[in-house]
Amino acid sequence: ELRSKIPVAFIKRQETRVSIIGSTSEYECACLAFLNVFEKSVYLRFRLNGDRELLNRTELGIVRKVLTANGSVVYDPIIPIKKKETLTLNPQQITYLWVTVNMLNIKPGVHRTNIYFSDLDGKSIATIPLDVEVVSRKYVQQCWPKAVTWGYTINKPIWIHPRYCVSDLVRHGVNVFVVHPFNIPLPSSKKEWDLKRVKRLQKVVRLYKDRGMILLFLGLSPGRDKERRRSYEKRLLLQKPILKKWLYHLAHFFFKEGIDAKEWALYPIDEPTIEDFSYIRQFATLVKEINPKIQVYANPINTHTRIARTKDLATLSELVDLWQPSVKLATTTGREFFSNLKRPWWVYENPPSPAKAATPLKYYRIPSWRAWLLGAAGIGFWSYSDTSGTSAWDDLDGRRPDWAVVYDNSGPPISSRRWEAFRDGLEDFALLNSIVKGNNSNNMHPIPEIKDLVSRVVRNSESVNDARKYLFRMYR
Repeated sequence: ELRSKIPVAFIKRQETRVSIIGSTSEYECACLAFLNVFEKSVYLRFRLNGDRELLNRTELGIVRKVLTANGSVVYDPIIPIKKKETLTLNPQQITYLWVTVNMLNIKPGVHRTNIYFSDLDGKSIATIPLDVEVVSRKYVQQCWPKAVTWGYTINKPIWIHPRYCVSDLVRHGVNVFVVHPFNIPLPSSKKEWDLKRVKRLQKVVRLYKDRGMILLFLGLSPGRDKERRRSYEKRLLLQKPILKKWLYHLAHFFFKEGIDAKEWALYPIDEPTIEDFSYIRQFATLVKEINPKIQVYANPINTHTRIARTKDLATLSELVDLWQPSVKLATTTGREFFSNLKRPWWVYENPPSPAKAATPLKYYRIPSWRAWLLGAAGIGFWSYSDTSGTSAWDDLDGRRPDWAVVYDNSGPPISSRRWEAFRDGLEDFALLNSIVKGNNSNNMHPIPEIKDLVSRVVRNSESVNDARKYLFRMYR
């Protein structure tokens, strides 16, 4: 029987009030820490009471510990709990209660509720007020950044329920989806249109339709081993008659699916270095000659020995429609090129490995602030669901540590502090855009002041919440 006397000393706590501020376009989170200083477990029951509109939009979870590949133990996965479940406080440990409030279209103003804690006999132990201030600021579509996390549908076990995963991606702000080459029909000597792959492509595309941009990753990158380069398909895609027929089938496929040419693009090589530019140039030149409406995507990088500069990138400027360089390239040798680019471009940056040990604030939220400061229109990271085919709960059961920001589950994927931090960053990006682009009643926007504020946040990530509050107060 889960029954334990709660010492009177437990009641002698510091009064706590949780305050959250956000807009009518956001999800906002808070985290409560409970330290059980005693040698026995303490069991609490809790319930929410107060503003009814807020009650239906509040979700609770417990942040659990996981072991990372470097030996550190971190609090990362957020296990959903029901509002009447028993909260177990393990002896001499901290227990974290995660609170998520859905503010989408909620009435502006201050909404108040309370979290009541009692023992198993119903005796009141503590009450923590939760104040949620909803600011009347609706982010229009143009304010949101493009966001990509390379969540492949083949990534098992996380993608055992694809619709759950897509809903989770959209809920967290992802609006660019990458299709793995396994699901894309490529030309071959036997068949120019692989019907099995057509069906797989159709299944995946229908998951993403009307949810954002679709990138077709052709998988032609040499990677670390040049012998693994898909040279056969690579040669075929440079033969104009074969490419022409293939592109015709592809364009017709998307037309039949009701997807406009502006909503999909070809992604020939992953992270191309300067040595891959010649192939991209040949491939994109043929694509544009055959069908100029078909878009080409590139996410170039620099390595220690292969460095792309403005003149190198310029050779692709009229051929690549969608650019997403690494932050390292965009802030060094490619800065001049991208800062002068006349169309929107995105960036991406990855956390260090093991990803579970990466600080959520620094490596998942602040990249959106850095992207905004650079003038990029989007942000991405690797990866939503990559576990190399093993469980995300165990960092040591695969050939390398997991990169996924969610955890496999029999139902919807389990979120994490890192995944919530990424969504927070996208919302920060939209807030900054809404101010600068005039989506508010204030006609004067001191851009240098805002850029200075963002620079300070990038240098000191701990100041992010104060910066958000300042922006909400000053630019209502």
